[in-house]
Amino acid sequence: MLKYLKKPILERFQMEMHDVFVNNLRTIRRQAGITQEKLAEKCAVSPTFIGEMEIGKKTPSFQTIKKLADTLGVKPYQLFLENQVPFVLDENLFATLLKVVEEVLDKAVSNTIENRVEQAVERVLMRELPKLLELIQTQNIHVNREARKRKGKFSPP
Repeated sequence: MLKYLKKPILERFQMEMHDVFVNNLRTIRRQAGITQEKLAEKCAVSPTFIGEMEIGKKTPSFQTIKKLADTLGVKPYQLFLENQVPFVLDENLFATLLKVVEEVLDKAVSNTIENRVEQAVERVLMRELPKLLELIQTQNIHVNREARKRKGKFSPP
């Protein structure tokens, strides 16, 4: 009795997967901005075959599924995910997004480097400033002594 129940369940599952594939293929192709003709050309199949797959009349081989997925920029399993059609970016939008991300990262890195440099300079100045002030003060004392010696008014401090 179980073997009679298994066959209809398997057939129903296959039909559901086929419907999901058909829907995803059409949706992903349209999102990618690729015509049936262009997809057919890139996958080495006829445009008629693409059209028939998209209406559920034909079923592709595993090799064709792989070619379809590669051309559409998705993984083969994503063609079978129900209610989870992946978002496909066209090349111009992807290039624009990539440029924006690079600019944001460059700015973040630049700001981080500037902040770190400023912090390092501040630490060095805070550590070395007392020494510099002492050196300047010592230098001023020597300059003043030399000036007084030249005028003949040397008096020890």
